[in-house]
Amino acid sequence: MRQPPRPPEAPLFGAATWRKDLLQGGVLAVLALALAFWPGLDVEGQRSLVFSLLLLGGGVLVWLNGLGLWLLLTAVIGGSWPRRSGWGEP
Repeated sequence: MRQPPRPPEAPLFGAATWRKDLLQGGVLAVLALALAFWPGLDVEGQRSLVFSLLLLGGGVLVWLNGLGLWLLLTAVIGGSWPRRSGWGEP
């Protein structure tokens, strides 16, 4: 509630958000299709792999797009771990 509301004519999602989301979804879809048509597996095995990938992939994307990517970049680049009081507050 610290930010003012967005203008009514402003879009909910900007172009950068759409590009990032479509890229992430496309990568997950390509991986799912690759597992779905993986040679040498029976139908039940393919179905289980695709389901597991979608379940884990969705969780990873939620984590990365939330606080996870910021923490990961901080750890890789170096620096102190952040103190956060909430999800979106620095």
